[in-house]
Amino acid sequence: MPVTEPQPHESASRSQGASLEQVLQKAKRTLWAYCGLDLLAWLALCFCGLFGALVLCVAFVGMPFETPLAVWSFFGAASLLALLGVAWKSWRPLSKNLSLAGWIERAALRRGHDLKDSVRSAVELMAEDKSGGIQGRSQYLSKAHQTQTAQAILDTQAMDSLLLVGLAQRWRNLAALGFFFCFYGLMAMSQVSVVLDTWSFLMGDNTNPKSFVRPQVFRIPIVTDIHLKLDYPAYMKKESQDMRGTTGDIVAPLGTIVTFDAQADRRIKEAYVVMGEEKIKFSVEGERQIKGQLQLKRSGNYHFMLVEPDGAVEIDPVGHQIALIPDEPPAVDLLFPTEDMTVEANETVPLQFETSDDYGLKSIRLVARIQSQRGKPWTQVLQEIPGDLRSFSGTGNFSLADVGARPGDQVSLYLEATDNNAFAGPQVGRSITRILTVFSEIKYHKELLKKYEELLWQLVDGLAQGLENPAPTFATMEDLQQEQGVVGQQLRMAADEQELVESMNKLLQASLKDPYDIATLTQALSNAHKDIKRGTQIKKRTLDRIGASHQLSKRGSANVWSLLLSQIRTLVLSFEKHVLFLEDLINTQRLNDAHQLASDLKKTQDALKQLLANYKEAPTDAARDAILNQIERLKEQLQDLYRRMAELKQDVPDEYLNQEAFDNDSMMEQAQSLDSLLEEGKMEDVVATLEDMIEQTQKMLEGIEDSQEEYGGEEYAELKKDLQNFSEQLDDMVSAQSELAQDTEAIYQEALNRAKKEAADKISKTVKRLVEKTKEALSSTNRLPPEALNSLEKEEMGRVTQRLMDLLMALQENYLEEALEEAQGAAQALQNLESSLALRSQNAPMGLEAETRQAAKEARKSNQAVNEVADALGQLIPDLKGSLNKGESQQLGEMAQKQSALNDGVKRLRQMIQKINNQAPLFGEEHQSKLNDASRASRQAGMDLGGQRLKSAREHQRQSQNALESLQESLDEMKNQSGGKGMPMPLPRPGQAQQEGGQEDGKRHEQKRMKLPDADAYQVPEEHRKAILDAMREKAPEDWSKQVREYYEELVK
Repeated sequence: MPVTEPQPHESASRSQGASLEQVLQKAKRTLWAYCGLDLLAWLALCFCGLFGALVLCVAFVGMPFETPLAVWSFFGAASLLALLGVAWKSWRPLSKNLSLAGWIERAALRRGHDLKDSVRSAVELMAEDKSGGIQGRSQYLSKAHQTQTAQAILDTQAMDSLLLVGLAQRWRNLAALGFFFCFYGLMAMSQVSVVLDTWSFLMGDNTNPKSFVRPQVFRIPIVTDIHLKLDYPAYMKKESQDMRGTTGDIVAPLGTIVTFDAQADRRIKEAYVVMGEEKIKFSVEGERQIKGQLQLKRSGNYHFMLVEPDGAVEIDPVGHQIALIPDEPPAVDLLFPTEDMTVEANETVPLQFETSDDYGLKSIRLVARIQSQRGKPWTQVLQEIPGDLRSFSGTGNFSLADVGARPGDQVSLYLEATDNNAFAGPQVGRSITRILTVFSEIKYHKELLKKYEELLWQLVDGLAQGLENPAPTFATMEDLQQEQGVVGQQLRMAADEQELVESMNKLLQASLKDPYDIATLTQALSNAHKDIKRGTQIKKRTLDRIGASHQLSKRGSANVWSLLLSQIRTLVLSFEKHVLFLEDLINTQRLNDAHQLASDLKKTQDALKQLLANYKEAPTDAARDAILNQIERLKEQLQDLYRRMAELKQDVPDEYLNQEAFDNDSMMEQAQSLDSLLEEGKMEDVVATLEDMIEQTQKMLEGIEDSQEEYGGEEYAELKKDLQNFSEQLDDMVSAQSELAQDTEAIYQEALNRAKKEAADKISKTVKRLVEKTKEALSSTNRLPPEALNSLEKEEMGRVTQRLMDLLMALQENYLEEALEEAQGAAQALQNLESSLALRSQNAPMGLEAETRQAAKEARKSNQAVNEVADALGQLIPDLKGSLNKGESQQLGEMAQKQSALNDGVKRLRQMIQKINNQAPLFGEEHQSKLNDASRASRQAGMDLGGQRLKSAREHQRQSQNALESLQESLDEMKNQSGGKGMPMPLPRPGQAQQEGGQEDGKRHEQKRMKLPDADAYQVPEEHRKAILDAMREKAPEDWSKQVREYYEELVK
């Protein structure tokens, strides 16, 4: 019974996607495009094959066609027949759907989808449906299979790979086509005459087929037995070369003279060599012998042209090639500088180079140019190379002053080497170019100030991040997850803060190289760096502590969280105060820079005024050029000054700016008119204009100074008042500590003298023994062999010798405390020297083993002697506690109370520093540390006074006073920087002035006042007088001879 198909389902299936017939039509269109490409490929392949066949025919048989048109007609007919065959073979299957189905299945397989035979089966079912040949099968299932197959084709994107299937079938054709193109291209580049002649015939350039009657390979030359002699150019210094039995082809350098000796195959009366339009006559000897010369000037082909006795002319059908060997330019390597450099304007840059040439070098020259300037570059011959050397290495120098380089300029530098080519002219080789950037102090300062501004914005971002993301209190967080989220956020902020700290540290290092005075800005940054670094580290440690609890799935404690909140608030406050203060300091620095620019401008104007006066007295061209150069410099300074003024008007509040000074821009117009007035000879007008500019500049300077004084004055009024109060109290404490120290010193000296009198005999005997012991140590030190010491050990030995000499003098004068200090210092230096020598003696340089061991032995002996002296002095210095009378004991008790009160004052100073720093970070950690040192020393001094330990009390009082005086010096230095006006500046580091003035080993050397004996109290020992007189006999440098003689005369008086 026939199956009745459900019509609704059938219509539904038809509506889904594209039908199989539509897919086949789309595939057919794609393959028709492929057929077009295939046609073009076959056409190109046919032409290449036919052209190759024609070339072979011309080479072995000759040109078979009379005209190019005949060739093209043959090519066209042959190509048409070939294309018809290709069309019948390749295009005919595309008209069948079953063939298309096979293409689609192969395309799907390239996409990684195996459709098996589903496409072809669907096509066969579609064909049966159309023909009505349905026999016992479901039409509904047939349609569903067709629709499903069409959708599968679309899903696999097989249609996109149909062209690739076609190309895979034609890869051999494409490979053959590529081979033909490469082969013909190589033939054309190699100047193969048969290929070029054939192509020339096809293009109509040579339409005479007779020239192809005899192919090149079968042409018989009419000139044979060609002997050549090559005479190379003299600069090459090469011997002549005889070449017998050649083909006539010549390969030689330009300028070579070629002597020909050849034999004609017939009787002739004249012979010529023809190169293009040039014809050179050769001589004929014995009716057949051809001789002549030819100088090579270009590459190409030449032919012999013979004239027979009857006047008949025949050109040799065989041509000969001339190939010139090029004379390569020299190779130059600039070995130093190895890279682009930054240099000083007055610096001389060393140069190192290597150069070589194939025949000979002539000279090396330096070429330099300031990149911002036009005109010819500056050149200088570095080396004239004698003897036509083929390689040369050398050195030289380049002074930037020679090109007039100024700070900020970029100078390009390279070397040129010339060879000895005397025929075509010297060939020039060039080295790599190096760029020398002239260091500019003002440019570096400007860039550094920009970095400070960028850092200020980073601080602002850090402050904003802290204010926008506060940590909640412990009670408001509900669970561990919320607490972990807060900790994670704070850790990310801590990482950002750590990056900021690193940026601050880099900027601090860069600030040390700034040639301008930015000490206050650097100190403020240093304070901010230490403050924020410490706050970040403390906060990070607390976060890590809470994180350790989280790893155990526990919440942190309320106390630890409260500590974290306190640390976060402190860090935010640090950000806030440093941001505000640093911004004001940057603006202050801008004002200082503007003042410096205006001062430099005034100096330039004064110099220009002097030049004008000199020109008025002696109007020379040189003086006039100097004036014009000074005017140009004046214009540049004015432009820089106006740019800086514009920046200040944008960044500094108007209430702090002197508008009259900052709005005056008429000087630029006046500067522009100076050179024109000078050209017109209006000297009086030039002088008057300059005087007016000088007056305006002075007003500008005064206006900037007013702005410097006013900036921050009102904002920091309360801070300045607190700072003044701090300074007064500090001065009072320094004076009080000084008075207490003087009273202690007086009691100490009185008691010491009494003790010394009581033990005079013992002291005298012991000191004599110690003097001898010290001389023994000094003698051992002097026996150290200098050749066994390195540079550091020699410096250490010099310090040891000086210490021992001071120890000897102190012992001879009975200065026992000073002698003990020198002995301890000498012992430490000798210990360092002994350790260094002992270590090096184990691996001493060859030939110095014995000397190094001897040096270590002598250092050890000297060290033992000095240690004995130090121990003896420690026991010899009397204990003064038993030498005090009743009045002195009572006085020491009162002084102990005063010292305790002084310590309370130090504590008040610490509190005042905290209050001041809350307003602006003026005091750094170093200043607070100095106060802590003063407090500890003062407290210990009070305890020593109460216990009648005078020696210890003196030392601690001196430490307290030094710490207070150091802080006082920093405060005075700050007052000098600000002039007592405008905003207060951060205090420089304690002892910074002394360190800048000179320091040893990076530490400040504390000088102690030593009571020196008067002239009558001490006479120079006889042996010292003799040593000084011997030294006087040594010849001093001529420039210092008078001063040295006066010095020695003063010593022996």
